[in-house]
Amino acid sequence: MRRFVQTILFVLISIILSSIIYLSVFDHYAFNSNFYIKHFLALKVHESIGISQADLENVVDNLITYIDNGSGDLHVHATLDQNRVEFFNPKEQAHLNDIKILVRSARKVRLKLLYSLLALMMLGFAFSLKSLRDMLKILPLTALASLVTLLLLVALYLIDFDWAFRRFHEILFYNDLWLLNPAKDRLLQMMPLEFFMIFTRYFLGTVFGINALLLAVYYLLRPRERHMFIK
Repeated sequence: MRRFVQTILFVLISIILSSIIYLSVFDHYAFNSNFYIKHFLALKVHESIGISQADLENVVDNLITYIDNGSGDLHVHATLDQNRVEFFNPKEQAHLNDIKILVRSARKVRLKLLYSLLALMMLGFAFSLKSLRDMLKILPLTALASLVTLLLLVALYLIDFDWAFRRFHEILFYNDLWLLNPAKDRLLQMMPLEFFMIFTRYFLGTVFGINALLLAVYYLLRPRERHMFIK
């Protein structure tokens, strides 16, 4: 009975921990202004749009802080063709507001997952987990849970990123405001498909690295653990 309960707890904890890792890594890159500026400059989006680097940085700062905590201004202005204009049009602003709502929902989910993780860990130590050896088994299971999703996402990235990108938006958004026109919508000009491909590579690579670290910790501590606890 103890082994059955332990298995169920391990599976639940591993899935929840894997989900928290995915959401946290995404949050890290999604609100890293240096990441955006670095790759926007590399892709020369400010040149293609026709704004200065200073204006680009100001737009990015307002964009990120608006979605992150609502403090940014989506009515931010920039100089184009020697005219000071509002950078985002109403459709783009509406879509960015949808993204802000989605991010807040994702953060609430992550917080609930964290509470669930802590509750399950306490339950495990109360009824099933008796040593560090038991707890360490969670690490490879978490890596395995992440690997399943990781392989699927990598396959989608390699096979047809454009299709996966569109499908992702169709699932997450209830409207078609995300269908922007690259000829006139500056949000899409600023964030071309190449940028999202770069973002995805960093995101998936970091998730892989974290889970590789979990496995390394498991294999490093497993043989030493038996000397730390007496069964």
